[in-house]
Order: sequence, then structure tokens, then C-alpha cells
Amino acid sequence: MLSPAQSCNSLTVGALHSDFAGPGAFTGAAIDPFGTLRMTNLGSRLGTGIGGSIKPDLVMPGGRQAARARVTPSGLEVFSQEIEGVGQRAAIPDTRGGRRDRTQRSSGTSNAAALATRDAIRIAEALDDIPPVTGEVRGVTDRPGP
Repeated sequence: MLSPAQSCNSLTVGALHSDFAGPGAFTGAAIDPFGTLRMTNLGSRLGTGIGGSIKPDLVMPGGRQAARARVTPSGLEVFSQEIEGVGQRAAIPDTRGGRRDRTQRSSGTSNAAALATRDAIRIAEALDDIPPVTGEVRGVTDRPGP
């Protein structure tokens, strides 16, 4: 098994520090590490893959994450933490059953991958709706090559 950064013929999706939560969502000891800077959130990483390729290949909004810091014997640790009011709002199941309007905020690469998948499906459906050109079958033409 290869890690996503080492995979071949795959698309890795990173999460941008981006959501529609209000500007005053970070409270208390929670720190907005990037503010308005368009950067991957703390749960997503930038790095290299096979042959030095840049990973992730694509970034999508993944929700903002708060930064917290603590002093340890080995130095300062900075870590991400999800806080109420920050992140992307998504549907969740009702634990008691019956309600279909429950939502919760979350953040991360799973959110970004879901948005990328939705957009890819919409693109594929739009391409399927394009009628074929006369003499062309699914991208194969009767014309000789160059």
C-alpha cells in the first residue's frame, strides 16, 4: 500500500482553509492561523510525490481549522482543533431518527474530496449532454491523423 503522495495515476485533493463561517468565529484561545490567506488548512499538507511532483494535485475548500499551541518539554507544539462555528456545514444523521434537517460543521480533506467529486460528476454529466459531431463517435473521428 502506498501513501497518497506516493500513489501512481491518482488525484490527491488538499483542503483549503476556507469556509463560509463568520469572521468572528474564532474565540477564546483559538487562533485563526491564516486569516484571509488562501492556504491549505492545518489538517492538509503540501509536499512532494513520485518524481518530485507537487502534492496535492488539487485543492478545494475544506473548512477553516483553529490553531492551538502548548509548551512541552521538547518545545512548542502547534496543532489543529475543530471549534464550534467554524468549518463547512454538512448534513448529519438524526440520532433519534425522523429529522432530515440536521447539520454540523466539520473540516478536513474528506470535505474537500467530496466537493471535488461533486464537481467532477457535474463536469462528466455536462460532457455526456454534448451531442456527438457528425462522423464522430465518442471522440473518435473519421479524419486521418496528422
